[in-house]
Amino acid sequence: DGPQRRELETLAAGLGFSSSVRFYGRRPWREVLWRWMREADLFILPSLSEGMPLVLLEAMAQGLPVAATAVGGIPELITHERTGLLVPPGDATALASALRRLLADEGLRHSLSRAGLKVAEKNTFERQSGRVADLVARLALARLGNGGFQAETV
Repeated sequence: DGPQRRELETLAAGLGFSSSVRFYGRRPWREVLWRWMREADLFILPSLSEGMPLVLLEAMAQGLPVAATAVGGIPELITHERTGLLVPPGDATALASALRRLLADEGLRHSLSRAGLKVAEKNTFERQSGRVADLVARLALARLGNGGFQAETV
């Protein structure tokens, strides 16, 4: 949703995509996200700036093959051509090419989907929080010189 919504709806209709492009608007984001992911065949994240996008992990956990821009923490989650497709930020031609590849190559979609599921499994909240707890414990031990301090990993 946003100021260009009507223009984009008109463009989608003019290109004959009305039946396959959805504009959900400002509904509660979780409702929209899960409904969309159940309907989707692939996931595209064309961000110009990102931290560590959880939505990318959520898409991978749903088994969606992904294409995304190589910004922020995205390259930490996607290895180009192994767990997804990476394109330069702001490069619409490269993004369109990645999208065409995903649409045309069922084998590629399946291999990226399987590999993405493994990435999502390695990056669950439980695993990440355990890694953070372990890091904090190691830093505390280093800082205190382990003077009798016992760290426990959660």
